[in-house]
Amino acid sequence: MTNTILDRDDVRQLVQMAIDLESLQKYYHSTLPGRKPLCIVKNDVVSGDLALKKFGEPVRFLSAAEAKKPGAACIQFSKIEIQGDAATVEFAYMIEGLRGTATFRKAGGTWRTEHHHITEK
Repeated sequence: MTNTILDRDDVRQLVQMAIDLESLQKYYHSTLPGRKPLCIVKNDVVSGDLALKKFGEPVRFLSAAEAKKPGAACIQFSKIEIQGDAATVEFAYMIEGLRGTATFRKAGGTWRTEHHHITEK
């Protein structure tokens, strides 16, 4: 978790880019029951007031308790850290046993993916 006050638009952009990472797409299985709309766990890192979309639908935000229910397909962000023009985002897609880290760099006011790594349990 990060204690720094982050710009809300930067957080929105970084979370959207993280959920849109190409290597994550095969794990969403959006045609399976309960996988659409995508859910994100509300916590100290990501609040529930970000305007995000996935699969052409607004993302749902769930509490940690709701996200622990069997079959809940939620991404949980554990870290969003911005230092100057660099950002690191850490997340887990629990239903698929995935953990990921992505680094981004801001140039000309726009964030771009620099590197990402996803591991399966």
